[in-house]
Amino acid sequence: MVAVEIRLGLDASGPYLATALWSPEHGPLATRATRLERDHAARFVPELEALMAEAGVARDQLGAITVGVGPGSYTGLRVGI
Repeated sequence: MVAVEIRLGLDASGPYLATALWSPEHGPLATRATRLERDHAARFVPELEALMAEAGVARDQLGAITVGVGPGSYTGLRVGI
């Protein structure tokens, strides 16, 4: 049996942190877009944990991570990547 790899997509290049979890088997599992302004570094991990808890997904279930690369703010891009 092949394990389903859940994918995490995120974009922190602007004032929002946009995140999504997607499964090839079930499609979108959870999405969030939270306005963080310039607070990406402090709120990034709690926002990801909330997204994963909402979807019932554990870190070891992630098979891929995709990141938006801008253009955007230096801090947001650095934190996202």
